[in-house]
Parts: sequence; structure tokens; C-alpha cells
Amino acid sequence: MAELVLANSSTEQVAQATKEVRIDPAEAYERGKLDLNFFASLLIPSVMRTPFPDFYCGIFRIITNRNPEQLRKILRFALGLPRAHAKTTFVKVLICWLIVYDKISFVAILCANMDLASELMSDVSDMLGSSNCEAVYGLWARQLTVDNKEQKKCLYHKRDVILIAKGADGAVRGLNIKHKRPDLIFCDDAQTKENDDSPTERVKFRKWLVAMFKIITPDPVDRLIIYVGNMYSEECILYQLKNNPRWISFITGAIKANGEPLWPELHSLEDLYESYEHDAALNEADVWFAEVMNDPVSRTTSLLTEQLPEYKYNVEEQIPDGVFVTIDPAGFRENSDDNVIVLHYVFDGKGHVVSIDAGIKDPEQLIKAALTIAIEHGASLIGIEEAGYQQTLLFWMNKYITAWGIEGIHVVPLKHAGRSKETRIRLFIAELLSSNYYIVARAKAIFIWQAMMYKIGQKKNKDDILDACAYALDVRTNYWHLITNLKRISLYKLTTEKIATVHKNFEGLNDKMDAIDIAYARYQAFSPNKPLIVDGIDVRRDADVPCDVFESDNVVPPIVVSQVDSVVGYLTDVFLSGTPLFPVVSNPSNKKWAEQLETLLDDHASIGGYARQLLLFLRDGVKYNYSAIETDWTGIEQFSVAGALDNATGKKVTRTPKKYTKIKRLNPRNTFRDTSVAPGDVAEIGDYAGYVELVSRMRLKKELNALTDEKIVYNAERAITSADATYGPNISGIYRDDPQISDYINALKRGQTTVDWDVWLDGKKSTKQASYGQMYERVVLYARIMPSDFAISAPMPNTPQIWKFIIINGSVVISAKRIISAYDYLPILFGQPLEDGLGYQTQSVAEGEIPFQDAASKLFNIKFAASRRAVSDRAIFDESELSSKHVNSPTASPKIPAKISALSNKKLGDLYYPIPFDMRGTENTIQDAQTIVNFSKDLHGMNNPRQGQFQKGNKSVVEWEDTMGGSDNRLRLPALVLEHQVFAPLKSILVLNIYQYGTDTAVVSQRSGEVLNIDLDQLRKQVLAFRVADGMTPKSKMASTAMITTGLQMIATSQGLQAAYGPSLPAMFAHMMQLGGVRGLEEYDPNFKPGNALPGQNLQANTLQEMGQPGASAVQPEASPQTQLPLQQNLPSNLP
Repeated sequence: MAELVLANSSTEQVAQATKEVRIDPAEAYERGKLDLNFFASLLIPSVMRTPFPDFYCGIFRIITNRNPEQLRKILRFALGLPRAHAKTTFVKVLICWLIVYDKISFVAILCANMDLASELMSDVSDMLGSSNCEAVYGLWARQLTVDNKEQKKCLYHKRDVILIAKGADGAVRGLNIKHKRPDLIFCDDAQTKENDDSPTERVKFRKWLVAMFKIITPDPVDRLIIYVGNMYSEECILYQLKNNPRWISFITGAIKANGEPLWPELHSLEDLYESYEHDAALNEADVWFAEVMNDPVSRTTSLLTEQLPEYKYNVEEQIPDGVFVTIDPAGFRENSDDNVIVLHYVFDGKGHVVSIDAGIKDPEQLIKAALTIAIEHGASLIGIEEAGYQQTLLFWMNKYITAWGIEGIHVVPLKHAGRSKETRIRLFIAELLSSNYYIVARAKAIFIWQAMMYKIGQKKNKDDILDACAYALDVRTNYWHLITNLKRISLYKLTTEKIATVHKNFEGLNDKMDAIDIAYARYQAFSPNKPLIVDGIDVRRDADVPCDVFESDNVVPPIVVSQVDSVVGYLTDVFLSGTPLFPVVSNPSNKKWAEQLETLLDDHASIGGYARQLLLFLRDGVKYNYSAIETDWTGIEQFSVAGALDNATGKKVTRTPKKYTKIKRLNPRNTFRDTSVAPGDVAEIGDYAGYVELVSRMRLKKELNALTDEKIVYNAERAITSADATYGPNISGIYRDDPQISDYINALKRGQTTVDWDVWLDGKKSTKQASYGQMYERVVLYARIMPSDFAISAPMPNTPQIWKFIIINGSVVISAKRIISAYDYLPILFGQPLEDGLGYQTQSVAEGEIPFQDAASKLFNIKFAASRRAVSDRAIFDESELSSKHVNSPTASPKIPAKISALSNKKLGDLYYPIPFDMRGTENTIQDAQTIVNFSKDLHGMNNPRQGQFQKGNKSVVEWEDTMGGSDNRLRLPALVLEHQVFAPLKSILVLNIYQYGTDTAVVSQRSGEVLNIDLDQLRKQVLAFRVADGMTPKSKMASTAMITTGLQMIATSQGLQAAYGPSLPAMFAHMMQLGGVRGLEEYDPNFKPGNALPGQNLQANTLQEMGQPGASAVQPEASPQTQLPLQQNLPSNLP
């Protein structure tokens, strides 16, 4: 046995290209005689990374196996193999095979020049002298008697084997060594393209080659002449040999007739086409076809007999005069022709083919793709070939145009007009060659490809691209007057298709959220039909009686929900426990306006249910580490009852709109955003964000009415009638259902309907186009756009702006308006509480706890299963004496009758044998589960007291505060992140919306219960006098109340400070109480009178007036200017 290094014969990519195997040389010898790839991998294992394709193997078998009538004759083979397809390697392997199997003894190797021939001969010699080859076939290297660049001579297998190398410019006539002439003449690329391009050199080479063929030995042995080359032209030698009946020719291109690559492991179809495009861009497509496809351009059969003119226009920088689309429809099976969509521009009356979209598409895909192209480029006409079933495409195209609300596009039929397809194509190419029509560079390559593959007079040419382009002449003849440039882009197409594509690419995030919700709900779907496998047996199926011995436990410890709710509880305490939710901080002189703004914010928070929406937002953030809220200035209808003398009741109900900033928590599954930036940065620098939801007909109607009142509604009627039960919701492809987490209540799924009053009242489904039970898909998009790109008439159309679009059922835009937002933020704020720079990969609190919950659940269930097994009775019993029905009785205390014959020697112990149960290894599972639970607490810094649980051990108050303070440290991190991601811009948006959209109003003060008449014009003048606080940055921190308290203490202990600031103490005290949220303090002012101007201001105003000269009595008021405390006064600098 010999150790041989062989090439890995697998066609798949592997880490190592060679491997050492132990193989019998005799076995290798026999296998190499029949298997080309084995023989090649034996000779050159480091080179043969992939096996030769079937075409090469077929040539090998034909050359190496002669028919009986071919014995002792000259066989001539002309091989046309593609450039860069290892044809020289194939030649070397073939020569070696003929030598080692004693088929030849004298080889003449002829190449274009002597150097190439010498290198080829040297490689053949090295291959024969390789360790593998010598181990199997015998010594070569040490047997060489002549070894130079022109000749190799070796005593091999007890015979002389001669190799000679000659260049095409060398003399070979009369070649005779040791009275022998070659029995194999091998020509490898002997003719160059330069030689073929020169008629003189071509003739000279042909004469030389014919003379060379005559040196073949005249002896009656098997003789071979093999010519390997490329098909440069119809005059080249390979082409001449192909047509010579005395030669056997095998000529192929890199791409086979069926469209598959000849050697896919070496050159994929994409690589081949890329190389073609490279050469075509350099106007060398004919060279590529000649050398790679072995298919030279024929003047008689080719459509392109000369190169197309160079394209000099720059369509990217010019606005076309007109745009239109031509379509050549086809089927949509795998073996169908391509459906082709061609986009044409018109400049100065001449057409330009701009892009070509070819591929397998079903009719709906074809229509959508064509309309998308037409809308994007502003096409005014779509021409469709009218032949056979293609006529129906015109009908459906018009139907989609109507459904999508597209205007200005004409759909017209394109007829043959009595001309053949080939005639029409040749006329179009003539227009291209005469520069009456143009084709841009990016579309030129694929057009030339198909044109050069086309053979005139040959059936089954692939011409779909050529035909679709050629139909431009019919458009020019019949419909040129309809060609314009609409220059409009469909907003709803861009939102529902482009954004849907991006949204679908993040399906993994939605899958993660589903898994988290299931773990949070501790939900395990149970089905009585679900197999229960125990020791490889489905005990539910195989059990004789319905006992519960093998029932599985579904106990899931509440780890995820516990940790999530604990963190949510902390964040809720920080952000949502204050009253009011967003206090306003100012100095005493602006207290009146601060209270007005605070009252407005508190009123809006009450109307909009801010606390509820923000609580859901916080819970999403902790569960998914991804949450979103929308801040939208909207309104609700308020009804009031007033006196009226014009009716019998004496009362009149009036309705007035109430405007406020609505905070809406968005379902993260159905929220989309610019994924090129981190979640926390989407609002600040993202290009778009939005969401999709299902709404009923009545809710949609209410929204349309509201938009109508604001005079910003579009397509209201089409929106109502756009519901289609055939397609149902999810037309946009963005909406995703919530997961199922209950065995009793089903989650709302798309396609479900709401209450259909038609059915309830009439007992049958309504036939109206829009019925009560239908649901609509509502898409809201906030995007930074330039209005000019969308043909929107707006101020500063070339400046990026934030716009809000509302689209119904993916096809009807009902609203489009500009949004002015604080800091130029998108009105959808995204939160990511745990932010470490890894974006969506960062694990949430819930996701991090899932492995611990799963592990603890398994341990608990192991313990339960072991306990059940310990008390259940598994035994072996004698079925002939005991009934299985009695033994397996589910009764707690069964009575089992035993029928023992009087003549039997069996005892009761012989009839029933219990199988003992060993619980070793399961004793500590509960303790192990508890350890896992403790690990889960460590993960996010949760201790027992933080979760409201008792903590053993005695601690002093200081120790307790230190412990709880340490537990707060990690929880402050997500709170701090959310403060800057969401709550800081949220407060600015709330204030700006009031200043920007608010109107004069009367609001009931939450402090005193009195009505405050708010003048927005006056309030706007104080815009820089306030700061809005929240739980993370409370009033006390903003106003430095801790320092004020320290100052009061210092004043009380210092006579000098008392003399200077003593009179200010009541004002300081009142201001500090007001910052702390104390209400009704003014009632303790002896000068307070109910109904005075502003509640809470009398005490402060009086004490301020009492601040006279140092030492003055606090109860004797003297006029003095008010003193302002040095408080921070900031709001966004870009607010109006």
C-alpha cells in the first residue's frame, strides 16, 4: 500500500483541497485508466480543486477509446474549449494519460511560440515525475536521458518515450529522432488572435500547420492529431477544421445551450456575465464571444455586424422630455421566457433605452413592477405587446391603475402590424446603428448579449429583450403624441413596498419579541393530541387506561415576569409617580405663567392618559429593549350643556374641539423605522419612522371627518371603499399579529372582522363595497423628504422637511402634512433602555432572563416527575392470573382479585413484582432551581427587598439605605438612558406643540380647582422662563431646593445672614413649598381672599412686598422690588 496525496474530489468548497489516502497502486492504476478526474487528482492534487466537467470527461473517453475500425489509423480531433477553462491543464493530463498507459511514445507539442511549448512540455515531464505518478506507474525523472527545453527523452516502461516542443515559427518538417516520428501531435493555442486578424499571417500559419500534420509517423499504429484552440473568426483554423469532414470536432462555449455554465465550480454564471459586461463596456463584446463562447460574429447570421455607437449622454443629470415603458409579457413557469420591462427616455425627439428589467414574474408581479418603474420615472405611457393572453394584461393594468389612484398614464396595445419579430428587431438595431435611437451603457451590455446570441434564420432564438426594446418604434409611430414626463412619484408605493421590504428584513426582531411575550406569560401551548414521549414511547397513545401517572408538568417559575415588572416598577416610580406628571420650574416672578403651562400640560396628560401610555412604553422597553411612542397634536370632541330659550327643555348641547398632544404607545411589532441608525437615534437623525395598525370602518370614518374639518384630507371616498375581503388586511406586508399566549382567549388576527351590523340586523352579509365588518390597514409614516422629489407644492421644496403621511390599505393616501417638531425630531420617539452600542442585538431584561426561567422550569418539572414516579406503581404482573384492567385501575385504593388455581404452586409474590424506583440525582433539584433564580436576580441587580420580598438579617437604617442605594445604581442606568432618549425631547415637543398649535383656553387648575384663563400669546412671550421637570430630573433638582434648604439653615444660625436675608425667609419658604408640590399654602396667608388673581400668589407676593430695609419687620409691608431667586431657566434654543 502506498501513501498518495489526492485532490479532494468533492465539488463543494472545503477547507483543504488535498488529502492523504492509503491506496493500492494496482487499484489506482486500474481506476486511473477509466476515471479522468481520479487520474488528474493523482497527478496534480494541488491544482485539481474541482473535477473536470462532464464535457471534458466525454472528450477524454472518445479520444482514449477507439472503435475497432479506428485501430491503427490517424484520428484527428479539433477541440474548442473556452478561454480560462483549464484547457491547457486538460491537454497536459491527456498527454500524461496516453504516455503512462502506453498509448503513445513520441509526442510533438506545438504552441504559438517556443517558450509556451517548452513550458507545457516541462509541466508534462514534472507531472510524470511526481511522487504519486511514479508510485503508481513507475519511475520517470531518474530515467530521463535527455532533459532540455526542446526535448525530453526517457526509458519508460522498457521503451523510449520522446517529448519535443516546437513553436509555430519553428521548423518541424522532416522531424525524425532515433528513426521515429511522432505518433501524437498536440497543438495548444498554436494560432493567436493577432495571427487570425492578419490575412497574410493567417495563410502562412495554415500552410505551416498543414506541413506539420505530415510529420505524423507512417507506421500502422494508433496515431492522434489533436488541435486545441479558440474560435476567433470564420477564417480561423479551428473554424476551418470544424467544417472539415476528416476532423472530429468538439466545440463549446462557457455557457451551454440550456443557459447553464459549462464548469459552474470554476466559473459561475454571474462571474461569466460580469466578465462579459466588462468586455462589452470596452466595446470588446465580439472578442468575449469569440474566446469565451467560441462563437465568432458572423456577418450572415448575426444581428450586430458592427459595434453600437458610444453613448455620450448623462441621463442622471438631465430631465427627460418624455418617459414611457414597453413590456414584452411571457409566462411565469421556470422554463418560460423572461418578462421584460424596458424604460425609455426621450431627449430632443429621440428615444433612449435607459433600463431593462428581465426575469420570471407572475402577472401581478409584472404589473406592480411596471407601474413602480413608470411612477418612479414619471412615465406617461405603458405599451404592452398585444398577442394571445397578453391582451388581458392591458385589462388588469388599467384595473390596478384605477385601484392605486394613478392619473396620467396611458396603457396602449403594441401590435405586430404584419411584420415578423425578426424584421422589427432588425429595424430597431438599424436605428441604433444610425444614432436615431440610443441605449445607455447600463442597458447596453444585456442588449448586446442577446443580440450576439441571436442567429438569423435559426429557430428558438431568445429575443425577449430585443423585442421589448424594438417595440419603441411602434410607440414612436403611433403614440408619440402621448409621451410626456409626469415627474411624479407615488407616495403610497414607496411607503408600502420599499419600507415593507426593510421591515421584513427585521423579522428576527419580531420573532424575538414573540418569544419574550410567551416567556413573560409563562405560556406553554397544550394539546391533548400532542404526543407525550416517555422513554421513547408515546404514553398518551399507548396507555391502556386514562391514568395520570405519565402526565407532564407545565410549571414555569415566574422569573421573566418578576424581573421585568420589578424594573418596570422602578421606572414607573421614577417617571410616572409624580403629580403633576411634568412639573414646570421657574423663578417667583414667572410663577403665574409657570402655573399656567403646568396646568395645560397636566390637563393634556389627563385627557391623553399619558401615564397609561408611558407605562406601556416602559414595559415594552424592559421586555424588548425596544419601544416607541408617537407624539401627535390632535383633538377630541367635548360636549357641554348650556341654557337655551329656543326649545322646550331649556338646555342646549354644544360640541367644541379640544386640542392636545396625544401620546400613543406603539406596538413594536408593527412599528418600522430607519434601521441604518441605532434605535435611540431614529427620532433625531433617522430618515423615517412609522407604524401600521388595523382600524374599523367607524374609526376610519371618524378620522376622515376630523381631517376634513382641518381641510387636509384626500381620497376619502376611495379610502372607505378600498377594503377588499379578497385580500384582507396586511396589503402593505408590514402588519404582524401578536403571539398567542392564552389557551382561552385568541389573539386578534389580521383578516378578522369587527361587528358587522348588517349581519346582526338583516341576518345576511351586506353586498355593499364597504360594510361594517371590514377592517382597514392604516399606515402612518413620518419621513424626512424634499417636497420637490414628490411633486409636492410647499415652501422651501428643496429643503429636507418632516412630513406625515397616512395611507389606508397600502394604496390610498388620505393625508399629507408638514410637521414642525422640537429639535427637528421625528414625532415617534424610540427607547432602548439598555444601550451599549450594539443596536438591536443588545439583550433586553426579559431576553436575558429567559434561559434562567427555562432552566429553573426544567428542574422544577424534573422534581415533580420524579415525585410522581416515586408514588406511582410500576410493576411486572402475571397477566394470566391478574387482569390488566384491575391492575391499572385509576382508583386510589383498588381491590385486585387474584385467581390462583388450587393446583398451582404460585404465590401472590409470584403474580406481582413492583419495580423499585431510584431517585438518586434528583434530590437537590429544587435547591438547584433556587440557585438559578438567584443567578437571574444577579443579572440585573435585583435583590429581594427591591422585589417587595423579606430579607433576613438585622441591619441599621444606614446599612439598609446603603444596601438599597447600591441596588438602585444599576437601575438608574436605563432610567438615565430613557431620560435623554425619550423624556427630554418629549417634554420639548409637548411645550412646542402648545406654543405652536395651542389657542386661548380656560383650564381648571389642579392645585386650587379654579378656572385659569390662559392667553397663549402672553404665554409664548415667556417661552424661555421655564423648564419642564420629570421624575428623573424633578423640580427639586432643577430648582436646587436642597441648596435652598441648606441656605435657610445657615440663615437661622447666622445673625449677619438674618440681618441681610431675614425678611426674605417667608418668600423662600413659600417658593420651596410650591416647588415641592405643596398645594393650598396660600390659604394660611392672613391676607388671602378667595377669588384673588392667582391661587398661591398672595402669600408670596405679600412677603415679597414686606422685604424692606434690613431688619424691617416681616408684618409691616413696605414697597420694594421683587427679588428673583437664581434658578436655571432653559428651553430649547430653537423654539419660537
